[in-house]
Amino acid sequence: MRTPRVARVSLIVLFASLWGCSGGGGSHPPANITISLSPAGSRIPINGSQLFTANVTGTTATATTWKVVEGALGGSIDASGSYTAPAKAGTYHVTATSVADTSKSATVAVVVHPTLSVSVASAILNLLETRTFTATVNGTTNTKVTWSVQSAGAGGTVTSAGVYTAPNVPGNITLIATCQADPQEKATIDITVQAGSASGTIN
Repeated sequence: MRTPRVARVSLIVLFASLWGCSGGGGSHPPANITISLSPAGSRIPINGSQLFTANVTGTTATATTWKVVEGALGGSIDASGSYTAPAKAGTYHVTATSVADTSKSATVAVVVHPTLSVSVASAILNLLETRTFTATVNGTTNTKVTWSVQSAGAGGTVTSAGVYTAPNVPGNITLIATCQADPQEKATIDITVQAGSASGTIN
């Protein structure tokens, strides 16, 4: 007994439909895509830059799209993964998303730190001479610094306002300014205390 033509066509359509649903036809995103970012974490100054790279495995389509999770407040990133930090210190996040499967992404944290500079790099003082040094902090509302003296011998004294008084013996001293908002940020002034009459600063 011959199968009617209509029945044969229906079976073909049904088989094709089942084949497509089971993965034999159509286009499906790869299931094994993984993304890792390099560097895994960064610490950069305000307005600084960092190039991120994305390593995509599980597919030959390795392209990604980039974004800053916090939006424009967290800086910007271009299509090549080049990130530019904002002018405000903080912790922000960069995300790379697979173009082949947008459900796959990776995110890294970026610590944007304030910048700290001091009025001079070095200075020459006489015994017991007093001089005021200043420090400038940018990128945070807390612009205060903590001053300290580092010396192998008599180092003199420094006030919280940066007023330094040399000791009564010659020597080499390092004056340190530490950012209160981010103690990892420090700046130094190399001080030479001499018994002679010469006095000056080197910028």
